[in-house]
Amino acid sequence: MAVGDVVSQIAATGVVLSFQPAVGVEICVTTAQNAAAWTAITDGTSIANYWHGSHAEGGGRVGNVKIMINNSIYLYIFSSGEPGGFTGIQIK
Repeated sequence: MAVGDVVSQIAATGVVLSFQPAVGVEICVTTAQNAAAWTAITDGTSIANYWHGSHAEGGGRVGNVKIMINNSIYLYIFSSGEPGGFTGIQIK
């Protein structure tokens, strides 16, 4: 992968989605979706909840977010009764 490439992932219903970029890679998450659970960032030990899908406009869709993740602080989307996913762009 290279700077400017699109990064995306979809998890099946009930599956936790955890995305940890390779060492030295940074991603700007621009959209994340989970209709009934938390989208968070984690360092592998602690979890910081970012937003809950049930509170988001459009039933779990959030646009125009900028969640910066890397190998140390990465994306964690809890499982729910619907599939979750995200899109972003590699910035480093």
